[in-house]
Amino acid sequence: MLTPDEPIGESAPLLRALAEQHCSPECRDYHAFWQYFRLVGLISTIATDNDFLVNSIKKLADTGKHNRVLISATADYGMLARVIHAFRLANRVPQITVLDICETPLAINRWYAERHG
Repeated sequence: MLTPDEPIGESAPLLRALAEQHCSPECRDYHAFWQYFRLVGLISTIATDNDFLVNSIKKLADTGKHNRVLISATADYGMLARVIHAFRLANRVPQITVLDICETPLAINRWYAERHG
């Protein structure tokens, strides 16, 4: 199965609370409502390219040469979910670093990572 677990309904209120706590005025609304937009299908997101991304990442993971992964400028945990899922399909364990200028997406990525290893 190529689709990773993404508990969007559960994470939407959490991301909104994190945005209120951590975001600057410039990104607060963007982060606060991102998961809600995904939940109702209002925006096109990384999920649109899910199969391509998971297959491509899995091919790299299968080689055993690409265990270090950098994810930058993330709105939520969408890319992290795909990386974890693809590496699990390849029976490999990645070393993942997530970078962003805002603490909100970092916090939601930590939340997701704690749930999914």
